Amino acid sequence: MFRIVTVSALVLLGITCFAASNRMVFQVADGKIELQLGQTLIYNHEPLRFVNSGKSICLAGAAENQCPIFTGALRTVLIKVSGKSAKGATLRERVRQIDHSAGIAERAEFNKALPLQEGMATDIQAFGFDDATPGALGDFETCRQELFLGESTVPFAVLTWKRTLKSIEIVSSETPRTETAASR
Repeated sequence: MFRIVTVSALVLLGITCFAASNRMVFQVADGKIELQLGQTLIYNHEPLRFVNSGKSICLAGAAENQCPIFTGALRTVLIKVSGKSAKGATLRERVRQIDHSAGIAERAEFNKALPLQEGMATDIQAFGFDDATPGALGDFETCRQELFLGESTVPFAVLTWKRTLKSIEIVSSETPRTETAASR
C-alpha cells in the first residue's frame, strides 16, 4: 500500500510567498531561527508538484511526466538561521506520530538531518494519498516535530502539527528550556 503521509521532508528550495502572520522566531545562544509558514496547497487528484521560480518540481522525485497523482494537502516552512549559528550548521528533526484516524497506519519515529545552505532550508509537510490507495475525507494525523540545530540535544522548537486532506496546521509550539536555563 502506497500512502503518502510524509511526516516532513527537509529540502533546499528557494520558496517565497510567506505571510507575515505565519512567522515564528526562536532565539538560540548565538543567533535566531525564523520559521515562515507558506500557504497550504490543496491537491484534488492532481500531480504532486508545485511551481517554484517558474519551474515545475515533482515532489516525489520522479520525472515530470511520472509525477504521482495526489489528493491531500501540502505546506512549506522556510527556515532561516541567522547569527553565528548559520555558518556550516545542520538542521535536524525528530518526528513522531502522536495521534491518527483509524484509516492511517501507525508509524515509527522519523529522523532527518540537513546541512543549511546560506543559513536556509525548507521543510515540506504533506498529507494525503495517491490514486492507488484512496483515503477517507476524515483521515488525519497529529505529529510532534522536534527541531535541533547542530549536535544540540535540546530542541530549539517543538511543534505539534495536525494534518488533514484539506489543511496542515501547527496546533501548538513550545521552546524547551535548556539545561543551563533550567538550573537558574
